[in-house]
Amino acid sequence: MKNNEAIDLSLLRWAECPAGSGGALTRRKFTLTEKQVAGEIFAAVCGLGFFDLYVNGVKVTDELLNPVWSDYEERDFSVLLYPMDVCLSHRIYFRKYDIKKFVRVGENVLAAELGNGWYRQTGRETEGKLCYGKALKWSYAVFGDGKILAETDGTEKYKPSDVIFSNVYLGEKQDYAFYEEKWACADYDDKSWRSCPETKVECNVFDFQNAPCDKIMGRLKVKVVKETDGRIVYDCGENTSGFAAVISQNKFVRVRYAELLNENLDLNFSSTGGDNQIQCDEFYSFPAGTKVVPKFCIHGFRYFEVTGGRCEYVCKVHSDVKKISYFHCGDKIINGYHEAFVRSMLSNLHSGVPSDCPHRERLGYTGDGQLTCKAAMLTLSVKELYKKWIYDIFDCQDLKTGRIQNTAPFYGGGGGPGGWGCAVVFAPYYYYETYGDTSVLKDALKHIDFWIENMLWCSENGLVTHTVKGHWCLGDWCTPEDILIPAEIVNTYYFVKALEKAAEIRKFTGTPEKISYYKQIADRCRKALKKKYVIKGMPRITDNAADAFLIDLGLCDKQAERTLCERYADNLRFDTGIFGTKVLIKVLFERGFGETAVALLGSKLYPSFGYMINHGATTLWERWDGDENWSHNHHMFGGAAEYLYTYLAGIKISHGKFDAEIQPCFVRRALPITCRMKIKDGNIEADYRACENGDIKVTVQVEKIKARIKINGKTRVLKSGLNEIYVN
Repeated sequence: MKNNEAIDLSLLRWAECPAGSGGALTRRKFTLTEKQVAGEIFAAVCGLGFFDLYVNGVKVTDELLNPVWSDYEERDFSVLLYPMDVCLSHRIYFRKYDIKKFVRVGENVLAAELGNGWYRQTGRETEGKLCYGKALKWSYAVFGDGKILAETDGTEKYKPSDVIFSNVYLGEKQDYAFYEEKWACADYDDKSWRSCPETKVECNVFDFQNAPCDKIMGRLKVKVVKETDGRIVYDCGENTSGFAAVISQNKFVRVRYAELLNENLDLNFSSTGGDNQIQCDEFYSFPAGTKVVPKFCIHGFRYFEVTGGRCEYVCKVHSDVKKISYFHCGDKIINGYHEAFVRSMLSNLHSGVPSDCPHRERLGYTGDGQLTCKAAMLTLSVKELYKKWIYDIFDCQDLKTGRIQNTAPFYGGGGGPGGWGCAVVFAPYYYYETYGDTSVLKDALKHIDFWIENMLWCSENGLVTHTVKGHWCLGDWCTPEDILIPAEIVNTYYFVKALEKAAEIRKFTGTPEKISYYKQIADRCRKALKKKYVIKGMPRITDNAADAFLIDLGLCDKQAERTLCERYADNLRFDTGIFGTKVLIKVLFERGFGETAVALLGSKLYPSFGYMINHGATTLWERWDGDENWSHNHHMFGGAAEYLYTYLAGIKISHGKFDAEIQPCFVRRALPITCRMKIKDGNIEADYRACENGDIKVTVQVEKIKARIKINGKTRVLKSGLNEIYVN
């Protein structure tokens, strides 16, 4: 029964708990023999939206926001802000738990507390009505010794819980008057509970969840900013995701969250959704001295206000992933950029999705996600999380047109066909590049081919010019001022790059038959861009680093490269959006202008990452100027963090004869540089620092991998253990 294929999840029945706008308690008794208890016993459980599982009154796990969010079942897309006629795929994940230590001979109880989660989100309708179901649902099976011992069968009961309101955006309300102390125990009297009606879900795929759930991953100390009129405003020191642990002092406790403060030190809700979307938890009638926290939601914030209680600490909550790499250099701003990216990334990993921000939108934007997924994979233990999200991308592909939606799981939102849709290629490609797993690539092929055909439909004369009719079509996004770079440059650039990656994927998977077709399309796009935007080897426009896009496609000459470098070396300011920033830094490093790339990354002038950091940013802002009406916790500008590892430290993962190949960029401004990375089952640590005589000492520690290093045109194989090299 350890094999996940031992149970066909699609055959399990579902029970419904129509419990109003709040949560529900649901339970079912089952009996086990002495022989059954002696063997292995597992439970496969799913609750929509979120669930906490109990066996005989004991909570089985410390996981939160369970199961991961996916496109559960069909919805009506005609009620969106931008009505759409699309047909998507649907997937529901079950969690599998070893419950042997919780069961006993005789009568047992399997119980779950259910919350609305994403399944029944009706509080925020900015993108339209996107609710999946009107009632909470759950399904389960207890199995052991190759047999199902109990499953959803109509004997389940439910009642409303003490969570009287629950919404992933707006927060939670709990009323102690409805609290049941032993509701999940076998000896609890549930005669007054209602029977759960049997229900169905319309879903294509049921699967076991391997992606990590959310957990409390740490605590933050808090300090009082202001105390007046029974309200206490706290600062937890950094922008984060999670919730405050509050000790109640009165019969009513309210906790509100924000990223910013007004001049009078009250909360400013502008960046987290405005006054109409305030993150707020309320607790009624709890005994004084009770610790109160939400059960089925988290918040994105730095500051929070407590009424009727005092805060002990803040619980940091995100997906159960950890840092696996380390980067530090001699430039404080670059270090701050790296730290802000990691903090932004962690606080946006929830319910198996890399969201854009942890408060206002909370959506898995495909543009943001493809920009930063490689940096996240290099830095964090996100293998299973991104594998799950890649299948979200597959599921959000329109089965009629091949279009990849702008968010995965699809939940509205805008974007463009190239920079956003290319996630169907880039995310699987980076996944293989990082982990060496071809299984995702093989599953991606049909989705990639279908998307390519959709991109051809979005093109005119070799240029990608539009997306779905009636919808807005972006190129770059969040430039400092107006977006001046033509959207067709950005979208066609990403189409060409995706075609090149798709050809590599065909090689990796041993399916080369369409490579020449991809090349023909890419060549046609390149010619169209060159004809319209390049004259005599020089770009016609340079706004928002348009020339960097064209240079990276090989459409300009060496003089264009030098002109690009000189312009940014003289200015040391970004004029780019989320895509242009990453492309620009890539081009500077690859074309031999590492000094300029480092100077730009470390600049303190506006617009720059140094400007953000020196103005109090602990996470990356959505806009360069930190406008209070925009999020202050977006990871989308963090794509260039990837290059701190791969270009500045020069460590690249390989899947050939060597596991890692090192080609450092010795920019003295950035020295010393220390970088540690986990590669396959081993580790590599590189350290570069200047000596008194002007040489650079290179120290590389290699553990359980094969690696080689290239310096000044010379390549040497590194031995296991410590390697020291001196560079003139």
